Amino acid sequence: NAENFTWNIGDNVTIYGQSIEHTFEDSGTYQITLYAYNADCADTAEITITVRDTSTSVHTIDIEESLDIFPNPAIDVLNISMNKNFRNAVVEIYNMQGQKLYAEILTKQLNSIEIDHFSKGIYLARIMVDGKVYAKKVVKH
Repeated sequence: NAENFTWNIGDNVTIYGQSIEHTFEDSGTYQITLYAYNADCADTAEITITVRDTSTSVHTIDIEESLDIFPNPAIDVLNISMNKNFRNAVVEIYNMQGQKLYAEILTKQLNSIEIDHFSKGIYLARIMVDGKVYAKKVVKH
């Protein structure tokens, strides 16, 4: 299991940590690279995102405090709980090669995703809400 996480954000920003939040200054397409590593091994995942609107909204929502992904590690089902009623929330799950394996619009406060067909390993769950992106490492046992 990775112990260190380095995110290279496509606008020349580097962020350290398992879960991150970043605000882009400009609209555009950005390549984001996650380096996950420990003393014994390392892996890389890349995704490309398009930022369409960087304007500031009137209210701010702390996504990380409003979402929960569990259990982690997971075996058959991954749950995403939202304690706020987000509109247009989308979840995407990527493998460590950067391939999108799953995408769904989240319509309920508790959403369950069947992952029993995923191979054992590390995945990146990416949730987009109100123009913000929340990313978390998910382990499949």
